Amino acid sequence: IAESRRALSTNDVGGDGRIGDRAWARRERLVAFAGYPLLVDDRLVGVMAVYVREPLGDDTRAALGSVGDAIALGIERRRAEAALRESEERLRLVIESALDAVVAMDADGRIRGWNSQAETIFGWRRDEVIGRSLAETIVPPSHRSAHAAGLARFLATGEGPVLSRRIEVMALRRNGTEFPVELTVTALTVGGARSFSAFIRDIGERKQAEQRFAER
Repeated sequence: IAESRRALSTNDVGGDGRIGDRAWARRERLVAFAGYPLLVDDRLVGVMAVYVREPLGDDTRAALGSVGDAIALGIERRRAEAALRESEERLRLVIESALDAVVAMDADGRIRGWNSQAETIFGWRRDEVIGRSLAETIVPPSHRSAHAAGLARFLATGEGPVLSRRIEVMALRRNGTEFPVELTVTALTVGGARSFSAFIRDIGERKQAEQRFAER
């Protein structure tokens, strides 16, 4: 069935030469067999086969074929879900091991993602910031109105001067101190919903080194 990708059925299991172990079938008093290739977009994902002790009618064979189609879709869905989980786990590990802080924000300005480097740089644990306003968490008070205006402009027009560019801005730690960072923001649309990913690098030490060099 797998090789031919064609269904096979018989109501003479004991005498049908296509059945491999007819002696076993006769001992078990099996009468009928039905087998179906499980196909998704012409791709074989398995085979379903049943033996029964009474003849199979056309309606029953058709119903079994429909069951096989449903099983094939279920197998494919489980495989897709497993592949998605693996992909998500791989992405999570990449984000967690990143040298930069990676922060995700939704269209309402709420934090939805926060990696371990963000915890180190800003001093907030992930469980403390998820759902909080990003502006009130890491944007200095003097920059919050500009942040809100930029978000509103992008949501209204799809344009933003800071998107997909590497810029230097000031950020806010949990203890209230401000420090310079290098920031890159990208916008995503998934299922009609807007979201943003920010990659943030603390450049405070670099700025201090540049200042010391300039003062020589």
